[in-house]
Amino acid sequence: MNKFRRIGAMVLATVAATGMAMTASAAPAAAAQPRDQGPKAVWPFLTQNEQSVARQSLWFKTDRTACNFKLWFDSGRGVNVSYPRNGHFTSLSEDATLWRGETDYASFWVRTGPTMQTGWRFLKAHIVYDNCRFGPARRVQHKTQDVILTVRNTNGRPNGGQDGRPNGGQDGRPNGGGQDGRPNGGGRPNR
Repeated sequence: MNKFRRIGAMVLATVAATGMAMTASAAPAAAAQPRDQGPKAVWPFLTQNEQSVARQSLWFKTDRTACNFKLWFDSGRGVNVSYPRNGHFTSLSEDATLWRGETDYASFWVRTGPTMQTGWRFLKAHIVYDNCRFGPARRVQHKTQDVILTVRNTNGRPNGGQDGRPNGGQDGRPNGGGQDGRPNGGGRPNR
């Protein structure tokens, strides 16, 4: 685990240093042109256990109103993403409109397969929305954003779905270990 922490710390340090350098060099150009970002994930990181299915959510925020919001993913190797109502995409929890300054989330299911190993996977999120206009003034926009899925191994770790003991705390005795079939587990007081 220390190896992953060291690698993660190095990646974060590299990203921070690169971001600082790019901010310093691109500041005058960014000030000259207003950035038209639209909706984007507030925190594009997901965490999941190996070989599991979990409901995940991404929170979105926008600097301008976005209507008819749709989200879908290009799944990575060993990862399957499914959507509510067996659809091909998901939308926001309240409605399909994300107002300027509003924060809302979109939910979906992520399944990690048996070949999935502990580590990071990059999922490409596709976001499609329009500018809430009708007729010729309507502009449909498509953007992508990388989402990082961290897959954790829970086998044999304390509190990783089990209590860390071999066989999940089951020591082979009848009734799950420590229980000998008598009321209150062999005369012990109730807890």
